[in-house]
Amino acid sequence: MKLSFKALFLAGAIFAFNACDSTRDANGDSLVGIDYGDIDMPDGDGDTNTSVKKLKKIEDTNGDGDVLTTTYTYDADKLTKVYSKSSLGDEYTYVLVYNGTEISQIKQTQKEEGESQVDTTYDLVYTGGKVTSMKAVAKSSDVEVYKIDTQFRYSPSNISGAKSTFVMGTTEMGSLDSALGFTGPNLTSFKLTSTVPFFPEVEMLMSNFDDKKNPFANFPEAFKAFSMNFMLGSSSPVAMFSQNNYKTIKVVGDSVSYDMTYTYNTDNYPVAGTRSDNGGKITFEYY
Repeated sequence: MKLSFKALFLAGAIFAFNACDSTRDANGDSLVGIDYGDIDMPDGDGDTNTSVKKLKKIEDTNGDGDVLTTTYTYDADKLTKVYSKSSLGDEYTYVLVYNGTEISQIKQTQKEEGESQVDTTYDLVYTGGKVTSMKAVAKSSDVEVYKIDTQFRYSPSNISGAKSTFVMGTTEMGSLDSALGFTGPNLTSFKLTSTVPFFPEVEMLMSNFDDKKNPFANFPEAFKAFSMNFMLGSSSPVAMFSQNNYKTIKVVGDSVSYDMTYTYNTDNYPVAGTRSDNGGKITFEYY
């Protein structure tokens, strides 16, 4: 069986406007597993608003009409499952297992057209309340395919990156190294460096943020950390770490820049958006 990195991070996955594109496969507070249901969060006018919405569904359509639909399941205020299915037939499931308020394990299932199902279990390790490392085993038909060792890095104020090393048998296949850069409460740079054969590198710059609420801001910090090297599409890391929503993103190296236009509900969350280059669109639903 070939080693497939398709579901790990499809480089070029620009938040919510390129689902199933052929080019790709918030607060940053370092708190782990925190429920925000009873906490006041700032709204766009600088005061507080107790109406914190839980993300229910995202429908992400690219300019070619391909759709990625992602749904989110909760137990009370805890995110417990993320399920994505593309109109091309690929499916990705992430089940979050908790030990108290901390995510102790993430179980990923990937079903891709023309490929065998791969099941990966990630075990998370914490130090001082922060997820600092993660070990994973990927299996197909209960046979080990590869292992992954991930180490997370922190600056004094935020998580700053992660390095994931992939091993098949006794052979190291290479690594993915993500680096994050913040300006205030928002993620303004993301760079993924790869030594994995045939896996592309990507660097993106985010700017022109709105003053509204990021739908992912109340997700557990450990799940956001996991997203750096192992998520795609609408839940990609460039979307998950900011307090607000960026309206401009630049792909470094390609000299390509995209503008986003959002509409919002009365609680200051985005409910729809369009991308400037190819008519891509996205819709958000909340509980």
